Amino acid sequence: MVSLLIVQHQKLFIGLKNGSSLLEDGFMFHLIHLLDHKDLAEKPFDFFVYQQEGYSRELQSRWGNRIRRSQWKQIFSNLKHLDSRFIFEWSCKDRELPDKIDSSIQYTDEEDLRISHIGVVGEFTSIPKVNN
Repeated sequence: MVSLLIVQHQKLFIGLKNGSSLLEDGFMFHLIHLLDHKDLAEKPFDFFVYQQEGYSRELQSRWGNRIRRSQWKQIFSNLKHLDSRFIFEWSCKDRELPDKIDSSIQYTDEEDLRISHIGVVGEFTSIPKVNN
């Protein structure tokens, strides 16, 4: 089985945690978009200014999630039985970051904030047993 997904929002891991999404010899490829959709052309980082309480699930669905590359790396590394690696990343360096980044945004440095797309490939090393 092959999993090819384009992910912009936080619905990626349904089924991955228990291994039900891939066969043992399957692989996955995810293109994850990390920019704000509200004003993508002019203000692709504007969603960093909103406090966590003010950035509802509805806004996440409309404008995008705010998970950064460093967090995605941690999420994938925490998935047991999955051998994954980042195969590319693109940055958006021609637009300004907001003056203030809300404290709820978890990032390592400016480059982590500027990553606009990541590509992740992975395969299960073994299928975990699922209790029914």
